[in-house]
Amino acid sequence: MIAAPQDFPFSSCRLTTRLRLRLVACAAVLFFVLAGCQQASEPAPPNRTNSDPSNTTYVIEGSPVTLVAGVADEFAAPGASSRVITRVWGEPTMADLNEDGTDDAVLILIRSTGGSGTFYFLAAAIATPDGHSGTAGLWLGDRIEPKTIDVRDGKTSVRFMTRGAGQSFADEPNFETTRDFIYIAENQQLVEVAHDFEGEADPKRMTLEMQRWTWVKAVYHNDTVKEPIQKEAFSLTFEDGRVHGTTDCNSFNGSYTGDGHKIQFDDKMAATRKFCAKSQETEFVKMLLEVSSYFFTSKGQLILELKYDSGSMLFR
Repeated sequence: MIAAPQDFPFSSCRLTTRLRLRLVACAAVLFFVLAGCQQASEPAPPNRTNSDPSNTTYVIEGSPVTLVAGVADEFAAPGASSRVITRVWGEPTMADLNEDGTDDAVLILIRSTGGSGTFYFLAAAIATPDGHSGTAGLWLGDRIEPKTIDVRDGKTSVRFMTRGAGQSFADEPNFETTRDFIYIAENQQLVEVAHDFEGEADPKRMTLEMQRWTWVKAVYHNDTVKEPIQKEAFSLTFEDGRVHGTTDCNSFNGSYTGDGHKIQFDDKMAATRKFCAKSQETEFVKMLLEVSSYFFTSKGQLILELKYDSGSMLFR
C-alpha cells in the first residue's frame, strides 16, 4: 500500500533524526579512538635525570670523555686506527661531597691509550637535579694498583700500590701510598691536600714527585708574560724518572734527567696527535725543552728556569 502524500514529510523527518543520532555517536567514538591513538604515539618526554656516575661526562687531560655503562671507547685521533679506552675501576664510592644532603660519587678512571702505559685518574660525579655531573680527573699514576677510596669528613683518601723511586714499570707495584683530596664546590673540582705544610711550605722538603703541577704562567726577563688561555689544562707529573704531561690539546710522556737542581727534558716524547686550533701546546713544549734547572718556593710553587737566564715557568 502506497502511503498517502501527507505521510512522507513525517517519515522523512524520523529517518533524518535517526541518521543524525547515529552520526553523532560515530563521531564521538571516532574522537576517542583518534585521541587514544594520538596519546599512544606521542614520544615520552626526555628523561633528564638518567645520568649516573657511570653514564656521564668527565674531563680527562683537557678533553671531555663521556662514559656509557662505565666505558668510553674512542679513536685516538681522526683517521687513526688506535683507540683510547676509559673505564671505571671497581664501584664508585658514594658520599655527600658538597654538603647539600645528596650523595655524590668519587671514582677512579682507568685510561688506556694503546701504548704500554695504563693511566689512573681520580674524579667526582656531583649529584644535580638533572643527574650527575662529572669533574676533571686528577692524575694518580701509571700502572698503579688501586686499593680503596674512603671519604670521611669531606676528605677523600685514595690508597694504592705504586713503585718506589728508580723501580722499573716491569716490576709489580709494591709500595703502598695514600693521597688525600677535597672537593671545592666554588670551583667544582677536586684538589689534592698537601701534607705537612702548615702556613708556608718548606722548599727543602718538596720534591718533583710530590704532586701534579699545573702551569700558571711563564715570565721572561724582558717582562713578557705568557699565560695559558685554558686554565688547568697544562700540567706535569713526575714519576720514576719520567714525566707525564697534558696540554690544551694532547697528552704526552717521556723521560727527563736531573742532577741536583739541574733538569733536562728529553725531546723525544710520545704524544697523542689531535689537532686543536689556537692551541698553545707547541709553545708550552718548546719552553719545556729550554728548561735547565728548577727550584721550589715557600708558597709551594715549582719554578722551572729557562736556559741562558731568559725566563722561568711557574707551576702550582
